[in-house]
Amino acid sequence: MPIYELKCNQCGHQFTLFGSWAEKEKAVCPQCQSRDLRQVYLGVAALSGKGTSSSCSTGGGFHGG
Repeated sequence: MPIYELKCNQCGHQFTLFGSWAEKEKAVCPQCQSRDLRQVYLGVAALSGKGTSSSCSTGGGFHGG
């Protein structure tokens, strides 16, 4: 199941959505109910070796939500 990190352009609230692309398109901000959202890209984690992971982050990190 895809995981999307979204940020509201109206109130600035950032939150995580677990769901399909269609659900992402119907998402509303849980704080102000706005549909004016944008996807936030936090980076990619890749597996290397025996279950360890290395991260290639674009910065920012998780800010909660």
